[in-house]
Amino acid sequence: MSNQTMFKCTTAASLLMLAGAVQAQTETNTMTNIVSVADACDIVAVGADFGVTTVPIPAAGIISVTPNTTVGNLASGNTVHPGAARDGGAGNDDELALVTPVAALNGVISTLLSAISTAAPGVYVACTTTPTSITVASGGAGTSPYSLPTAVGGVPAGSFAGKMTGVSGGASPVNTINYTMTFLGTPVSTAAGAGLPNVFTAAFLATGNIPATQAGTVVPGFYTDTATATINF
Repeated sequence: MSNQTMFKCTTAASLLMLAGAVQAQTETNTMTNIVSVADACDIVAVGADFGVTTVPIPAAGIISVTPNTTVGNLASGNTVHPGAARDGGAGNDDELALVTPVAALNGVISTLLSAISTAAPGVYVACTTTPTSITVASGGAGTSPYSLPTAVGGVPAGSFAGKMTGVSGGASPVNTINYTMTFLGTPVSTAAGAGLPNVFTAAFLATGNIPATQAGTVVPGFYTDTATATINF
């Protein structure tokens, strides 16, 4: 979500006016030039597709760097899951879009980061203002939000802990699977040009891990966690 911030640049110049009287005289007026650039921001969170496995979970656990997109589902074989490619569905768009009144700020950034977001799970941000926080929260009970860095050059610390719950196929909400995600990436701030705000971008690529040892009861079926990524200013 985004709190809009307005940037105003005011300059003054003189407009020379000559009177047509017998004795010429000079009058002055001021010319005020302004520009308003609204804060624009978009955040995209693409989940990991852990594919299809059997119970019990292998002793080595399950590691995934495959995105939960149509292409990712095909690669993992996880196409029949009711949440397959959900990140590409309505309200869960996995393509980043930076829409500002200044067209030069939009296309290149959106194109570059969208190409990455459809190829790898993770959290992707493009803003015209540096956020105060970027958090990811699991929908599973008993979990805590995880914070990603906003300082330029900062790197993610620790790992995100989430919980998937059974949704169908023999698994119900009483069945749960704990998982983690580690992120790799760093925020970047780029000067957009004279009189314009800098552009903040961040691509945090995620690696998902399901450990072999689980606190809950794992049975065959479909499991899902809807994690929410949020930006604040």
